[in-house]
Amino acid sequence: MMNTRRSMKKTRIKSVNLIILLLALLAACARIDSKEEVVTVVDKENNLIEKGLLVDGKREGYWVAFDTNYVLLYDIQYKNNILNGKTTHYFDSAITIETEMKNGERDGKYTSYHKYPIVASQGQVKKGKRVGEWRTYAKDGRLNKIIQFEKDTFKIVLDNKLE
Repeated sequence: MMNTRRSMKKTRIKSVNLIILLLALLAACARIDSKEEVVTVVDKENNLIEKGLLVDGKREGYWVAFDTNYVLLYDIQYKNNILNGKTTHYFDSAITIETEMKNGERDGKYTSYHKYPIVASQGQVKKGKRVGEWRTYAKDGRLNKIIQFEKDTFKIVLDNKLE
């Protein structure tokens, strides 16, 4: 009787492992069957405007955008056609904003710059809203203000009045 139970248990474990293996193979095959293409968007004068990867017609991974002089405007990350991951915006080829996106909203660390690498403001964002302590800086890099955000209110904790 004991050997029969062990045998049945071993058979179930083998069956579960086989099912897991088959599911993994199906997932891998689904990826193989997906249609991937690098997309280049140009304007009327054939200037490169945007470039990125489409998987099954949806934006995926890094995308970049340029102005008509081929100056980088931003690089952003998509997952399944939704902004997810690091997003960086540029002006005159210098970083102006770095932030994290989650499900299409700002969510995570946010940093803006006067002129890279001099920070203008820095803090955390949750579901598109500022949360916690935010710091703003003067153009010379000195701390200007500390602002505390909670729910829909804020309180200025420090104001050096440098601007």
